[in-house]
Amino acid sequence: MTAAIVAVVLPTMAQQVKYSVSGTYAEDGKTVYLIDQQTEKGIDSVVVSNGKFAFNGAADKDALMAVNVKGRNWYTLFFNDGTPVTINANDSTLTGLPQNERLTKYDLENEAPNKAFKLKMSKMTEADIKALKNRLEDIFM
Repeated sequence: MTAAIVAVVLPTMAQQVKYSVSGTYAEDGKTVYLIDQQTEKGIDSVVVSNGKFAFNGAADKDALMAVNVKGRNWYTLFFNDGTPVTINANDSTLTGLPQNERLTKYDLENEAPNKAFKLKMSKMTEADIKALKNRLEDIFM
């Protein structure tokens, strides 16, 4: 009977695998967070020291995790498959398993137009913004 219960329960339990995340960031003293993206809960946090940070532990196999530096709106995503990852939080790049590298590259490529838009908007004057708003109202109203 006990074997039958174990056989039923065991497959439903998530397999835990070790994670090893190391990284760099240019600003010492900044807090870096490791987050479980599915639950949106923090797993751990560390403070950057000598330009470096690291996380080690165990989490669900293939859990979607993220690293975020406090004050930045960017999250570097990766799947926890037990393969160590290295993150450069200055430019949000990641090295590790090829699928995680592709995920990071995809995120950065998708963010590029948004960054270009924000840069253009930051250079606009109030008059430029008002003129653009009026032009858009003429088109869509």
